[in-house]
Amino acid sequence: MESQYPLQPGSLCCLKRLTHESWEDFEYNGERRIQIISLGEGNFVRSHIRREEIDAVTANSTFPVLEGLDYKGLKDLPVVFWDVTDIVAAKKA
Repeated sequence: MESQYPLQPGSLCCLKRLTHESWEDFEYNGERRIQIISLGEGNFVRSHIRREEIDAVTANSTFPVLEGLDYKGLKDLPVVFWDVTDIVAAKKA
């Protein structure tokens, strides 16, 4: 299944959307690696594969790399991220 929001490898993306208590599947492809650069306080992200909820404090201190991206926006603040799939693949080679 393809994402409804095409990501360009290496490009920064910004998402700001209220989803209330619902999770939005932003990037369905679990083979894509998405690094969180900044997450607005009160919002959450998780890997599309592992489904472990990550809050803003954790995301902003660890800059996690996720397998796909699910987003829950409780506040009108953005999440900034980028597709690092090619970088991760190059490190493994």
